[in-house]
Amino acid sequence: MIVLLYALFIFVFTQNSASSASAMIARLGAWLPYLSHNDIVAIVWYLRKLIHIGGYFLALIMIYSAVLATPRLNRFPYSVSVILALALAASDEWYQTKFSHRSGNLGDVMVDLIGIVLAVAAVKAFNSIRNKSQKASSN
Repeated sequence: MIVLLYALFIFVFTQNSASSASAMIARLGAWLPYLSHNDIVAIVWYLRKLIHIGGYFLALIMIYSAVLATPRLNRFPYSVSVILALALAASDEWYQTKFSHRSGNLGDVMVDLIGIVLAVAAVKAFNSIRNKSQKASSN
């Protein structure tokens, strides 16, 4: 249920014109009037990519937890989680093509993949540390 709510949040956020790059540039320009327009555009570009990475890092964590709790899916939790997270990323980018203030593109799915891969690495590291700790405490 939490994964579905998160996906819904992503799609609702996409609809809002305040989520566009131009809206972010205008807001940041008002907050930081001493920066040049080009500087603000660059900051917004990097900020939007970090939001993609962080958003899909979080999506993978939530999806992975849901997959573990689902008997039909938990045989291959990492693979299933990555596939579902990538499907969400691709769906979001496709959905963005429906709005004049947004543009969906494959490059953003690749940026989302960075967040997904980082989350898989974090989950594997966490599980490894937890397993070592459990083995040490049982000895």
